[in-house]
Amino acid sequence: MIDSARRPLVVAVLVAIGAPAHAQDNHFNTHQFGSRSSLYGGAVVGGVRDTSATYYNPGGLAFVENENLAVNASVYRAGRLSLEDGAGTGSALRSSPVEQFPAILSGVLLFDDLPGHALGYSLLTRQRFTVSTTGRVDDVRNVINDAIDPGSEDFIGQVSIRSDLNELWGGVTWATRLGAEWGVGLTTFLALRTQDLGYTVSARAVGNPSGAIHSTNASVDTDFLNLRSLWRLGVSYGTGDTRLGVAMTTPSLSLYGKGTVFGDFTVQQIDLNGDGTADSFTANDRQHGLDASFRSPLALSFGIEQRVQRWTFALSADVHFEQDPFKVMQPEPGPFLRPSGSFSVDEVTETLRVTYETKTVTNAAAGIEYVFSSWLRGVFSIRTDYSAKVEKEPEDGSIRLGLAESDLLHVTIGVLLEDKNEDGVTKEEVSIGLTYSYGREDTKQVVNFATAAESNMLFGVPDSRDIAYDVVGLSIGYTRYF
Repeated sequence: MIDSARRPLVVAVLVAIGAPAHAQDNHFNTHQFGSRSSLYGGAVVGGVRDTSATYYNPGGLAFVENENLAVNASVYRAGRLSLEDGAGTGSALRSSPVEQFPAILSGVLLFDDLPGHALGYSLLTRQRFTVSTTGRVDDVRNVINDAIDPGSEDFIGQVSIRSDLNELWGGVTWATRLGAEWGVGLTTFLALRTQDLGYTVSARAVGNPSGAIHSTNASVDTDFLNLRSLWRLGVSYGTGDTRLGVAMTTPSLSLYGKGTVFGDFTVQQIDLNGDGTADSFTANDRQHGLDASFRSPLALSFGIEQRVQRWTFALSADVHFEQDPFKVMQPEPGPFLRPSGSFSVDEVTETLRVTYETKTVTNAAAGIEYVFSSWLRGVFSIRTDYSAKVEKEPEDGSIRLGLAESDLLHVTIGVLLEDKNEDGVTKEEVSIGLTYSYGREDTKQVVNFATAAESNMLFGVPDSRDIAYDVVGLSIGYTRYF
């Protein structure tokens, strides 16, 4: 039985070990869409004149002169995510994901009876991230109070983390010309987000020669699906060789969501507070069919594009504003600490609560294009991708989505190939691009088995370490004009 005097200690343990689950969803500028727009790194808010305008600036769709269908066919990404000493000295956490996924399918319809109007549609992969990593420590050390288990113990510590995030946006755009130089458009998006993340951290000390087992374990698994709506309004202006644009994305509106959360926390024969008495307890719950909510914040984008003979120069900037904390999933009160009947407790509502929040971030992109010939153009671009992670951990010990502390830099180089008819009108366009993404940051270790002790549940005291992010991606796009 767990006596009432030890309840604050037990609750503190649950809060401490209930926090390490994270997923990378704190970047807004990682993926780009469309044949030309992806090569420009998204620096097209001012100058976009193809079907990717449904995302970047719906007002630019009003200037599309021919019906077309565009497919940014596939994005292949291979990379390395490494946290040195992520589980303690000499125990790195590494992941080398290889991904292939479609980026965007988009098109536009024009109407003879409605000159100056355009109807666009798009289906794009707004977010995609998968990571899986493990770490292990196995050695002999004295981590258990000799009054409980004299001598050294065989110590085994393990950590496993996985995350799978996928968010698809489907949109319908209506755009219209306001005179010869202005265009305005509005896209209605439905966003379908699925996210699955979990972690397991375990530590065992086996008495030598007693054979007594002292252990701690923390496992969390959560997954959810959410459907939400949002709108993007854009205004585009073009005169001569100069183009300007501004766009706004509204905060999203959650429409439907369901999810599951599971947690298991066990302490066996560990003297947590140094009073010479070994503590043992377990806390376990799984709740299925919970309502799942998700929100994305207000965003503003600005862009300019200038042509100078064979050269085109483009700049864009976007601001994603702060997203206040909110509950993604809220478990119902119920039995959590065991043995049951020790006392009435509903810490499950805090320990397994899933939350999310972001800070305001501003990103910029710059692109340069050069026309080599009537059928070949080269493009170079660079863009920032700052993390929106809120550094302060949740005070209630809830599971907060979002690790991704690294500020990223993406560099892209590519070519556009065009096939034109006898009149010089483009019939087909193919884009091929190569992107290198780079990030370095100090971040907190997941666990630190090097400093394992009973007072920290054998998980150690996490310290700061360098995290490295290196990814190379290949994008291929195709546009057919009718």
